[in-house]
Amino acid sequence: MADAVTRTVPLSRARRWTWVLVAVAVLFAAWHVYGITVAPARPFFWIGLAFDVLVGTVAWFFGRAWPPEARFEPDALVLDRTRLPYAHITGVRRDEVSAKPFWLAFWLPTSLLGGLIVALRPAAGFDREVVEIQTPAGRVRARWRDDRAAETFLAALREHRPDLDVRFGLDAGLFARDYTARLGVGGGLLAFGLSLWLFLGAWFGLQLTDQSLDRGPFPLEATSGALRELTAGLTGFAPLPGVTRASPSGSATATTT
Repeated sequence: MADAVTRTVPLSRARRWTWVLVAVAVLFAAWHVYGITVAPARPFFWIGLAFDVLVGTVAWFFGRAWPPEARFEPDALVLDRTRLPYAHITGVRRDEVSAKPFWLAFWLPTSLLGGLIVALRPAAGFDREVVEIQTPAGRVRARWRDDRAAETFLAALREHRPDLDVRFGLDAGLFARDYTARLGVGGGLLAFGLSLWLFLGAWFGLQLTDQSLDRGPFPLEATSGALRELTAGLTGFAPLPGVTRASPSGSATATTT
């Protein structure tokens, strides 16, 4: 009866954050499209829209690749749409991998002070618990911030395959499909790019508050009145050739050349 129960183990909240990014990208895209309709000659609205589409597409792709939980069904381990039958699992490995390169790659371009703080801290302070499952079709990996989640995952796996021995040590050079976010140099640079996109996207959107983008026609009386008041005391100057001078009543009189 125990084997008939499906057990779920949390993997990560990365998918939730990717959906948030997709929603923000859609909002930014709509705002920048409106900016294009208001001022199509301004290039930063077009640039912002291109980055919105790129970020939204990449976030959607990663969101589909990172399931929020693993399901231990009676006959297979299910990671989103991937089924790994217990009988096909040939080995399990576990190790600790430091995520310090991720934070260095993120903070160094952002802040030298933040990058220096990360650089001075020991790598063990950024450890992530990694579990790798080996199958004839390839390797899959998942990682957690604390060892309790990894132990819960391994305990659920042992319930179905008590004959498997968990070995320690991972070969980072061997390809494996990651079902959680991999915190390496590439991920740190990606996170920095996302922060830069959020700043520039908001900055481009704020350009729509520029009143010079408003469409005319605009009333001229305020400007004309200010000019008349400014030039009222200017006398004794010869009129410019061919220039029309407005009379106080508002009618124009032509000057002689």
